[in-house]
Amino acid sequence: MEGIFRLPASAFAVPFADAAYDYVVVGGGTSGLAIAARLAKTASVAVVEAGGIYQIDNGNQSVVPAYAFTQGFTSADPLRPGKTLGGSSVINNMAYHRATVGYHDKWAELVGDESYGFNEVLPYFKQSTHHNLPDNAKRAMPNATVTYNACVFGDGPIEISYSNHVDPRSHGQCSGHLAGYGAWNVATMTADAKRSSGQDYLVHAIKTTNLMAYPHTQVTKILFDAGRATGVTVKTAGIDYTISANKEVIVSAGAFHTPQLLMVSGVGPSETLEALDIPVVADLPGVGQNLQDQIFFDVMYGISVSTSSLSTFSFEGAEIARRHDSMFDQPIIDLGWLSDPADAEVAVAIFKRARAAWETSSLGSIKATPELVPGAAVSTDEDILNYIKGGARPIWHASGTCKMGKADDELAVVDSKARVYGVEGLRVVDASVLPIIMPGHPMGTLYMLAEKIAAEIQAEA
Repeated sequence: MEGIFRLPASAFAVPFADAAYDYVVVGGGTSGLAIAARLAKTASVAVVEAGGIYQIDNGNQSVVPAYAFTQGFTSADPLRPGKTLGGSSVINNMAYHRATVGYHDKWAELVGDESYGFNEVLPYFKQSTHHNLPDNAKRAMPNATVTYNACVFGDGPIEISYSNHVDPRSHGQCSGHLAGYGAWNVATMTADAKRSSGQDYLVHAIKTTNLMAYPHTQVTKILFDAGRATGVTVKTAGIDYTISANKEVIVSAGAFHTPQLLMVSGVGPSETLEALDIPVVADLPGVGQNLQDQIFFDVMYGISVSTSSLSTFSFEGAEIARRHDSMFDQPIIDLGWLSDPADAEVAVAIFKRARAAWETSSLGSIKATPELVPGAAVSTDEDILNYIKGGARPIWHASGTCKMGKADDELAVVDSKARVYGVEGLRVVDASVLPIIMPGHPMGTLYMLAEKIAAEIQAEA
């Protein structure tokens, strides 16, 4: 596939001038480029991205400002979502897999829409990917032949291949079953070992549609007229202008910036908005609430490796709040580590399970020292919980801050078609709408979601 460097200049919109498109997509990340590319097949689309091109902005990370392709937040825990065309899909661990059948059943139940069942969304999973066949000639052992089911992939822009390690006892991680252990079985790697990311949607769309990209452009506010989203105000290199949407504005700014943009634009908890003197367009208490992530923590011994425990429980007390009325100010992010009693109970149980594993004959025989971290002094449930709260780190799968749900759910922000409640012409399509955090890595699910919502929008047009 041709790289982003081969895109013509006409692929990028001329900044500083007001313009109008059928759809304006805010955020050119994992979901944003996917839905923009699909909609551009039948309509005019602009995708507005605060970052630039990763391959250029990456540069020399040893000099200031470094990390030009991530959005750094000031918090006790490192949070760096992607700020570049392709978003976090160009800086993550390239893990592609799909959530479980049970997860999709729960998703369908929570939003009251059976179309989120695993079998129902499988066509959209397939539509986003295509499969590079494994090269058995490169296997270290002649008996290490890779088996695979190519029919679970389609002919989409995201290239999928097996990683160097494939567990012969695993049933794969794209069939709705994630039981087992070990590294992911498939990764977004091309045949020439290069990363495949959301940028590939952009490259493909530019060759076949009139999709226009606005890099290094910050959306400052969503515009409304009589309760309908009509466009966005943006800023490029200090210059303000307007990009209008004839049909819809689609926000794909991620779990942190999507709720921030909604609140700055008057969509969110009325008490918060009024305190900041932001006119209320729609009172939605759930905007910025329900922040969920996965965490990991350690039980370490004096050997050459450590074991980390990963949990998919949510942080019920976590939230994102506004302190100012500008998109250029960082949001207040309260991760609320394990504030829910059920989460805390599960975390302690996982820790005890990991510790017990080191007392088995298999692992006990390789221990060179007593437990180093956190050490035998951490013994009671209270001690364990305090250790986890103090040492746990996020997996950087933040989601749920504009969750999808039924109309009678007071914390729901969007319906099952990703339409924002209380207004018209506005949707949210990114990790923020996941009603509950999925098991494992969300990238594949976000591609699927973008494909699904794009198809529904086109069906309604």
